Amino acid sequence: MIFSKNKGEGALTPKDKTARKGIWVAVLSVVVWMFISSVTGSLFGQLSTVQKNDNSKFLPASVESEKFTAATKAFTQGQNLSLPELVLFVGDASDANVAKVNGYLQTIPAKPLVDIDGKPVEGVTGTIGEFLTPKAPLGAFASANKQAILASIPFDSSKTGANLPNKKPALPAVTNAIRYYTAQFAAENGFTRHVTGFAALISDLFGAFGSLDSSLLLTTGGVVALILIVVYRSPILWILPLFAAGTALTFAGAIIYELAKHNIIT
Repeated sequence: MIFSKNKGEGALTPKDKTARKGIWVAVLSVVVWMFISSVTGSLFGQLSTVQKNDNSKFLPASVESEKFTAATKAFTQGQNLSLPELVLFVGDASDANVAKVNGYLQTIPAKPLVDIDGKPVEGVTGTIGEFLTPKAPLGAFASANKQAILASIPFDSSKTGANLPNKKPALPAVTNAIRYYTAQFAAENGFTRHVTGFAALISDLFGAFGSLDSSLLLTTGGVVALILIVVYRSPILWILPLFAAGTALTFAGAIIYELAKHNIIT
């Protein structure tokens, strides 16, 4: 910026002072919004924890599908719906090995939650047993050709469908713990271990689609940034509209999260 010097060396005209004041206001505004983004960004990241993606949540009670759902509750009320997770041990399925697998299954409920590498899950102190169907047996049996042993671990759907204290979904965390422990057991006893079943399938879907939103957001941001660089023909100016859009996104997401968390909106 070139300042006019009309009243002696270093003197600024009113126009220069106004321009300088405007610059400081702009810088202060950016700093304030960066601070706001640092606060709202974490809340925006938790938005998925208050989402209800079941379409029936938004249908009126007069719809036939909702009437059917209400009628079926009379037959399932008080029942605990289990999600089966199956662990297949491929190897010698002798009676002694089947007994060994059954004995090992009884120790699983008391084991703490760990990730797939055996590290404790941050912010969680629970055990696997807290997420299993109460009083449901944990059992295993051999295949007809004695080449494999299939173990069944029933999950309590009402508990595995919730979130852990660290805001992460419970089902993938419990499945990862079972994968880690059963892999250790299989390696120590000469088995090849595979985890399958409905619960494992849903857990894998969490892993496949869990980062989809962030990937799409980063890809979209990259494409928009490239377009802005071409339009503005500047290595710096493109940051301003992108920063404004990102700030507005996190700010709006944080507000929606708080409203949904306190059941003000669905």
